Amino acid sequence: MFTVLFRVDSSPQVGLGHLMRCLALADALKNYKVKSLFVIAGDELTSKAIILKRKHSVIFISSLCTNEELVFLNRIIENESPGAVVLDGYNFNYDYQKKLNTKGAPLVCLGWSSDYRTAADLVVNQNIWASPGLYAGQIQPGATLLLGTKYALLPQDYHQRTKEVRTSCEHILITLGGGKYSQLGLVIYGMLQDLPYRFTVVLGPYSEKIAGRSGGNLEILSGIDNLYSLLRETDLAVTASGSTAWELCCLGVPFITYILSDNQKQNAIALSEYGASINMGWINQLEQGSLRETITFLASNYEKRASMAQRGQSLVDGLGADRVAKVIVDISLKKI
Repeated sequence: MFTVLFRVDSSPQVGLGHLMRCLALADALKNYKVKSLFVIAGDELTSKAIILKRKHSVIFISSLCTNEELVFLNRIIENESPGAVVLDGYNFNYDYQKKLNTKGAPLVCLGWSSDYRTAADLVVNQNIWASPGLYAGQIQPGATLLLGTKYALLPQDYHQRTKEVRTSCEHILITLGGGKYSQLGLVIYGMLQDLPYRFTVVLGPYSEKIAGRSGGNLEILSGIDNLYSLLRETDLAVTASGSTAWELCCLGVPFITYILSDNQKQNAIALSEYGASINMGWINQLEQGSLRETITFLASNYEKRASMAQRGQSLVDGLGADRVAKVIVDISLKKI
């Protein structure tokens, strides 16, 4: 068929969310015999290992200023002749997009920038608050918008999402993404450790290595790039309001959220208002009393947890990556 080129990064600051949703899309494109090539800035070994594990190709480019990076990226596009180019990151703004020479291949932008202005042929914004009005006058003539949680980019595992909410709450998962904040999961555990539940704390690949801390009612996991199996065994989760929230919604796991960055604030508020989660506010305002009170309330209230699970599953069905992959294939074939 053809190759799709992905320009995306991960780091302790950015976390893994952008990379993981691009990988979910790349895996869905395999169903159409489409290959994927990832272009990553720097020499990020964590990203490389995850990409190669999924059997995709990767090229590293030097961490340079924007104009120098574009020279390298345009050269890669010239050599590889991709059928589509996908950008995922807050640095890839309108000016960057306009200077990118895709050689006629459609440009796909995942996520959003602060002013929503884009030169893309296809815009994918999987957030619950995304609406066409945000892009009025900001997109190119003929551009396609795929907006909302219907297009949440999840791994293929999430096609199988049948999961019962257990009457009793036994297992609580604490995961704060793949970036620099994930180690705060241990702080949260410390605030809850005497409660009568089993806890799992997931640490991201950029966290310090923790040895000898698992035991009793605590299990510490690190180096996980797919939470699916773990989430199926989870009764209640404490998480950030990033990509993991869509996975929890899909599997019907009730959860509470903390906001780690400005770009998570709207989702945290909207998910809480919709009834799929409880928003605890900013992580730097973490407070033991309110956390314990919320956890105890949810753990002892089956009806509330069941309601949250139902609301979450009404938002995300696990097929978003397949929907986006089909549109990319369709618009790419029209360009060929």
